[in-house]
Amino acid sequence: VYEVNQGTIATNHTYRGLILRSEEIVGSAGEGEVTYFLKDASKAGTKTPVYSLDSTGSVLEKMDDEKKDGDLFTKDNYLELENTVQSYSGSYDSQNFYSVYAFKDEMEANMMEIRNVNALNAIKEKTDTSSLQMQNAIQPGVVVYYTDGYENVKTDTLTEASFDENQYKKVNLKDQTTVGKNVPVYKLITSDQWTVVVVLSDEMTQELAETKRIRVRFPKDNQTE
Repeated sequence: VYEVNQGTIATNHTYRGLILRSEEIVGSAGEGEVTYFLKDASKAGTKTPVYSLDSTGSVLEKMDDEKKDGDLFTKDNYLELENTVQSYSGSYDSQNFYSVYAFKDEMEANMMEIRNVNALNAIKEKTDTSSLQMQNAIQPGVVVYYTDGYENVKTDTLTEASFDENQYKKVNLKDQTTVGKNVPVYKLITSDQWTVVVVLSDEMTQELAETKRIRVRFPKDNQTE
């Protein structure tokens, strides 16, 4: 759910709408303990590892031990995190609270990805990893780790109930530690063509009847289109 601002200096209207896009829920390739190697909302190709399945749990146990015992961050890793902090500091806006939460999420996701990848690399030479299956993205797209029931909704299937935020339920797929075969493990956004749908009053519908183009601002990232 996104908030959209539309208008001019003289008049400004705020709407909350639905984004419809091409999405595909991807089920687990097998059974086992799941570990994610790609941060949320990252672009992935068919050679990009997204998650792993450990059929016995032994490899993940070794990875957890490695995370506890050693410093898994390399000089390059610290530099990557430092660049993320500097990028946020350079664009900080005290009036934009969305950016604070986005920065926190990005830092946590970056650190998770680094720790998991480096822990696996650290144990490969001294541990039998045959029980571990790495799973790449099934096709190019943007990987996200939640479902909300809107994956197959189209503009011609929307109803008034579709906009009821009290009924909106978001399932965090990364809360899972063990999965069965075909259980959803991530979602792919397979197109950059998105549709934002908002509900207009009759008065606003009439006001925009002859309008061919409007400018909108997305408060979350302060982008104007």
